[in-house]
Amino acid sequence: MNGRRVLPAWLFLLAALAALAAAACGGGGNGGEEFDAEQVVRDAADRLEGVQSFHFLLTHQEGGTRIIQDLLMTRAEGDVVRPARLRADVEADAAGQKLRLSVIGIDERTWITNPFNPSQWQPLEGTDVRDVLDLAAVPEVMRAVQDVEANGTERVNGTECYRVRARVDSGALAAVVPRAASPGQTVTVELWVGRDDALVRRLVVRGPLNPDEDEGIERRLDLSGFDAPVTVQPPL
Repeated sequence: MNGRRVLPAWLFLLAALAALAAAACGGGGNGGEEFDAEQVVRDAADRLEGVQSFHFLLTHQEGGTRIIQDLLMTRAEGDVVRPARLRADVEADAAGQKLRLSVIGIDERTWITNPFNPSQWQPLEGTDVRDVLDLAAVPEVMRAVQDVEANGTERVNGTECYRVRARVDSGALAAVVPRAASPGQTVTVELWVGRDDALVRRLVVRGPLNPDEDEGIERRLDLSGFDAPVTVQPPL
């Protein structure tokens, strides 16, 4: 005898069955709950379209999004009120110079602060806020996605969410960032949707929206404060 223990055959069988079960429940994220990913996306698009206000945080990796004139937005945080009101604090890059500014948009009127004098507001004549950043149009992008698949579940800021992966043509993003997106690029989209309320908590877009953007660019949009009382008024 060499002293080694020989495990019973039934233990090997149990281990094999457990491995097969784990593989069947896979799909990324935490947990292997099965769900209809396409239905989750449809419900989430309808639910977000019915929300009258929300808070947002938009961040970037490997680049930014062109919004106004020569400004490349790298971070923005603020509030959206339907149908077309937005206020946001923005970090941007202009010819290599880092700037901080604020934006207010109400329908067809848009104002921006002077980056060198934050208390000074100036109108952007002839600029509709929806031509700058229209986050109220996110449901349009969600309805345009293809190759939708479940990617497990994951908790986002304390909310248990379904995680969904899909692809979409970059042209669909023109509804949200008209000055940055053009058709012809296939990008990956990931969505985190609340299990209990069908509200989108996070959306990540990976890939360039036009030929000039870096291949590694990633945009992450976090949403919160749904239907909270928010007032967006013209600057004084």
